[in-house]
Amino acid sequence: MTNQEFFHNWQLAFGRSPNPFEYQDMEKWIEELSVEVVNEVLRLIVYQEKVNMRYFASIIADWERKGIKSLADVENNKAQHENTKAKSKGTANSKSNVPDWSNPNYKEPEIDLSEDKVIFNLIKEITWKMYRWELNWAKYQNFVKYSQGGVMKNGVELKVNPVNIYAAFNGMTSEEAEKAMFAHKKKELLAYEQNR
Repeated sequence: MTNQEFFHNWQLAFGRSPNPFEYQDMEKWIEELSVEVVNEVLRLIVYQEKVNMRYFASIIADWERKGIKSLADVENNKAQHENTKAKSKGTANSKSNVPDWSNPNYKEPEIDLSEDKVIFNLIKEITWKMYRWELNWAKYQNFVKYSQGGVMKNGVELKVNPVNIYAAFNGMTSEEAEKAMFAHKKKELLAYEQNR
């Protein structure tokens, strides 16, 4: 490739002729590296759609610092860059944000609470019941939210009885469910009144 061919490519990429300072810089880079290497930089910025002189100059400076002076050096640099990218991507994918306890085979670590074992088990049971109740309440609220006005099934509107749904979710009778729902609504109203 000749210098004239390179400058023609540069004009096509940039859509203008280089100013005297840019021309001087490019002549210097062609002399130091080679016209083929400088043309590869031009090819790179065009493919990356970052056609501007600052980016062009920064790549030249980086390649000068790395000692890239031939097309073989450019290819080695590309291969090295791809390997580094693949390694960093591989290590990024190997880390997981999923907690251990979410694994179906997870076993809770044994805790030696010889004297306090009864208290520990009671706290554990109460905590589990509270969690289960909140979870079921959330399921019930979600179900009711999506079933306001009835649910359509095969073109037929099904009437929804929230009390029976709540009772079914919590293994209660309808009367118990009605009392529990009333108590919960009462708590919500009291909390609302206090926050007003």
